[in-house]
Amino acid sequence: MSKFILISRTLLSMSFKKGIPGRRGYRLTFVGTLIFAGIFSAFFTVGMALSGSLLKEYGIVAEVSALLFSVDFLFTLIFGTIAILSYLYYSKDNEFFLSLPVSANAILYSKLTVIYVEEALFSVVFTIPGAIALAISAAQPATFYVMALIGTVFVPFCAILIGALISVPITFIAGFFRNRGAVTTILLLAIFAILMTLYFVFSYSLQNIAVDGEDSEAVIDAMYRSLQVAMYVIYPIYCLTRFGTLSGGFADNVATSAVINLLIFMGTVIVLSLLLFPISMLFYKRTMLRQAENASPSKVKAGEYVGSSTLSALVKKEFRLLFRNASFAFQCLAGVVMAPLFGVLMFTVTGGMDEMMDQETMTIMYSVMWPFGSMIALMMLGAMNMTALTAVTREGKTFIYSKLMPVPYSVQLNAKRISALLPGIISAVLTTIVMTVSCAFVYNKVDILCAITTLLMLIAAVFLSTEAYLLRDMKKPRLDWVTPRDAIKGNLSTILPTVIGMLVSMAAGIINILVSAITNVMYGNNFGVTFSSLLIALIFAAFTFLAHSRLVSSADRCYDRLSA
Repeated sequence: MSKFILISRTLLSMSFKKGIPGRRGYRLTFVGTLIFAGIFSAFFTVGMALSGSLLKEYGIVAEVSALLFSVDFLFTLIFGTIAILSYLYYSKDNEFFLSLPVSANAILYSKLTVIYVEEALFSVVFTIPGAIALAISAAQPATFYVMALIGTVFVPFCAILIGALISVPITFIAGFFRNRGAVTTILLLAIFAILMTLYFVFSYSLQNIAVDGEDSEAVIDAMYRSLQVAMYVIYPIYCLTRFGTLSGGFADNVATSAVINLLIFMGTVIVLSLLLFPISMLFYKRTMLRQAENASPSKVKAGEYVGSSTLSALVKKEFRLLFRNASFAFQCLAGVVMAPLFGVLMFTVTGGMDEMMDQETMTIMYSVMWPFGSMIALMMLGAMNMTALTAVTREGKTFIYSKLMPVPYSVQLNAKRISALLPGIISAVLTTIVMTVSCAFVYNKVDILCAITTLLMLIAAVFLSTEAYLLRDMKKPRLDWVTPRDAIKGNLSTILPTVIGMLVSMAAGIINILVSAITNVMYGNNFGVTFSSLLIALIFAAFTFLAHSRLVSSADRCYDRLSA
């Protein structure tokens, strides 16, 4: 126990401080994570504050609270699994720690503790404000505040446990391949895409309830029953929120039902701990020993980076460097991979309600959901363009070799530009196609002109973020990182542009939603969102030109300064 505490304290100290020669260490507090959590939390908090009384009137406070915690669980599961892979299995300090006179279990528990603490910060900022706002506006009992505290502590804990289990087969399978980073990234994206698809498909299948669209009470009752049945996908979390709202169900006595609901959730936590901790212990040391036994210097095949031109060879190098680290690859490419998936899943959520609405109502739904979907795509493809924002940072201290390459700086910069533009443009095209097809099936409506202008807006956002983020990373890269987490989560030069990109995407999306809704009500068509999307695309193009001009004019100076 003492060794576990000592190692955990050391790792936490390293995680929250920057050891820069000649400067005193200062606490990072994971500004990036907290800012992201704060942005999402602000939307949830305002929404809960405004709709709390209405949610209480319809009796769905427990269901909405469960959705809030399920989003927290999903975020923690995704980014926690990435942290486990990069910090636990693919960390450069594994050989050092395994050589210490401490058990592998102590190292495992210590690193999982550090990851949990880091991810729990997100949970606190994300859930607590929204939960408190909902409790006040919906006049919830004192148990709701207890529920919020328990959920904030144990929901991310369960996500980390499941993430540790998911990382075991991923690490084992990736160990058979030479490029473990690429294989790990592909497996991660595939797993989370499958999980999200299954969840949305299941939720969609539960919503196929035919009712009279003219009977508002029947529609509300059908929506409530669909939402309630969908909660069984996240049943332990649903039990926790039922405890907080003092919902009955298991017994005539409300207090007895609340106790049973709390016991179900806590029992799930205990069972997960008893099952998953031994599995993680069993495989951690074996995986580390297997990696040590099979470790060998990486060999580059002859002609591996050879292309038809210097530029193509450098582009190939950029992609290979990106995929060699699973953490970088996932965080850089998650947005472009998930954008088309969200383009399908987001519309299918309301697809089961087609028998509840007449054609006019479905047209109004389309006028709202399409610009909302384009806003999500903007955030994923533009604001989350981490490939461009870490183009220089990813190279770390080896960036100095770029000055020694007999290749002009402009060619090297073009390679980085192409490596960011290519995935983004492909994803923008796929996202627009799947959104159009999904709307055709769900709302029986296809607007080709709207789809074209949305595609132009998405591509313009990709170009703008690429040029602006490259310029930012060229001026203030972080080349002294030790782990990818340092380069992204602990790097304000990376986080702040992403936050600005998120705000710009949200502003563009809100403008589109308002314009679309107003023109649809006044004129009965969707021309407004077509016009606003085209206008936003032109504005993005103008700023792209400015960012490109500044990037080209300062590229040589930045290269010389960084490589000196």
